[in-house]
Amino acid sequence: MVIAPTLRQSSELLKKIRTFLRRAGVDTKSDPANRFSLVLPNRSRILALPADPDNIRGFSAVSLLIIDEAARVPDEVYDAALPFLAATDGQLWLMSTPNGKRGFFYREWTSADPNWLRIRSTAAHAPHLKQAFLDRQRANCEAGVYLEEYECQFRDAEGQIFAADDIDMAFSVDAGPIPSSHFIATGSSTDLWYFIGLDLGQRQDHSALAVLELHTRYTGFRDPVSYNLITESLLTLRQLERYPLHMPYSDLIWKVKDVLANPNIQKRHSIAVDATGVGGPFIDFLRDAGVRTRLLPVSITSGDAPSLRNGTHYVPKRDLFTNLQILIQSRQITISQHLPWGPRLRDELLSLRRHTGTNYETYGTARSGQHDDLVFALALAAWKAPTRLPKSRSGLDTGRQH
Repeated sequence: MVIAPTLRQSSELLKKIRTFLRRAGVDTKSDPANRFSLVLPNRSRILALPADPDNIRGFSAVSLLIIDEAARVPDEVYDAALPFLAATDGQLWLMSTPNGKRGFFYREWTSADPNWLRIRSTAAHAPHLKQAFLDRQRANCEAGVYLEEYECQFRDAEGQIFAADDIDMAFSVDAGPIPSSHFIATGSSTDLWYFIGLDLGQRQDHSALAVLELHTRYTGFRDPVSYNLITESLLTLRQLERYPLHMPYSDLIWKVKDVLANPNIQKRHSIAVDATGVGGPFIDFLRDAGVRTRLLPVSITSGDAPSLRNGTHYVPKRDLFTNLQILIQSRQITISQHLPWGPRLRDELLSLRRHTGTNYETYGTARSGQHDDLVFALALAAWKAPTRLPKSRSGLDTGRQH
């Protein structure tokens, strides 16, 4: 089985395979049921497929799965293809140049899994590439592009909002989920508050929910001047959910109610709900359902200045992401590694791009059709967090020091 980002790419690799087989003296023919295939004399087949998670299912007994240009294939395709090998314990080959520090190709390359054989082949190992050509490419390409394409180095992409190193520092093994019953935190707790962000989707995008805990506690030290007890504030992403496509909003309301039923959250929270598009009616449904909460409707705009009109906060997308970027860069957010959706959140953070034009800025993901609902839920949850963080004497936000 050969999978690539497009059918044209996977069929091109199929042509190369046919050439190799002919040189080896192996006759092949096409399968009448699939023209993008080769049938060998022993009746085994080689199929070429595009990277479409909905259209590659149903195959089994695959002895070799090749994913070409793997760094540009969505994670959903990888997840859908792995069951091909379940019955055969077949081989898996991932082939690609890097495409940023994100996605399953980067995770598998950098993992500690000993079952992988990792082979790195740069332009210096390709005898058919002339040095004069490489010199021209090095002079004409952006440095990051050349290092990825010809030196096989994983790098942060142009316009990437969240640096990979900052994201890696945010993930913590120690941070766990929210307990289901009352608890007393370690240390002398002075304040505990939960910021909840709810990003709404249904048909093309998922709905997602993030719960960010702000824990302010005494450090055990005193200010040398005022002799007041010094506190530290810990922002921790404790819960992250992404709901199935086409989930009815009536079911989503029950999901929100389940989160708010946690005794640790009930009286110490606010919830920022995406009020863009269908968000307005959903917020009305939420209120009609008797959900007792400090509700903050947020309409995400492409404008320059925030505003408050008729109880709805109009927040520029730039402000939403810049606030989250500052919190992550300053090491003020910890993300629990125990979260099932944590790896997808990491990829969404890495995929987010800022494109700057002459008089405008736009935001989007690196690949068309890639989801960004988890990062929007986190950004909504973090939106009001700085207002409750203690201020230092210099006027800057203070948080945990690493």
